[in-house]
Amino acid sequence: MKKKRFRIVCIVVFLVCTFLLIGVGTYNEIQVRQHGKSSIAEVVDMKEYTPRGFKVYEIKYKVDGETHTGSVSKKIYKRLDIGSRIEVVEYKGKTMLFESYGSK
Repeated sequence: MKKKRFRIVCIVVFLVCTFLLIGVGTYNEIQVRQHGKSSIAEVVDMKEYTPRGFKVYEIKYKVDGETHTGSVSKKIYKRLDIGSRIEVVEYKGKTMLFESYGSK
């Protein structure tokens, strides 16, 4: 009986922690989208590499003369070329790329 109760408590604690982590991540993304400044960036370099058996698609983009790096999905990577423009969000001195933002 004690072993069964222990398992149930562990599962409940795991689920609560998981939901808290997801909530904090979602809250941070909402804050960035609401309070950040939207800008248009120009793609200056593109890389595709395989670090541990899966492909990573990375782009370098320039916003207001500063170069930043970000990872994107394969779908967005295939749509972009060097010189194309993509929408980014600037918040607290950082620029962030969101998958929901498309290329221009």
